[in-house]
Amino acid sequence: MDARAEQIALFLAVRNLPYATDGAHDAKTLMTVGRGDCLAKSAYLIKGFQALGYQARRIRWPYHLPDRPAEGQLLPSRQDVHTAVEVLIDGRWTLVNATHDPPLAAAGLAVAEWDGIADTVQA
Repeated sequence: MDARAEQIALFLAVRNLPYATDGAHDAKTLMTVGRGDCLAKSAYLIKGFQALGYQARRIRWPYHLPDRPAEGQLLPSRQDVHTAVEVLIDGRWTLVNATHDPPLAAAGLAVAEWDGIADTVQA
């Protein structure tokens, strides 16, 4: 398998794990529990990229929680911080966001695709 295919396979393996805020919050537990939040998925993705020989780092940004699920509207604050990954590919830091798994697209959440070159969409 060539390097690009390995990168994409890693991304897909992490992205396809179910996103769950009541799941893992770190890389080690993610592999035990099988589902996790953006912290767990990004930590595992960083470890995976580093194992493939790439520099990778965690990035974070604030965001406003979406209207769905409706229970989110009951929270005292709708502000949160999202965590994703940047990996150094061909001399450029590239956003790789593997947070949302494919079934979440039906709920209107952004589910990233990645070609191993361009930035993914932000969750």
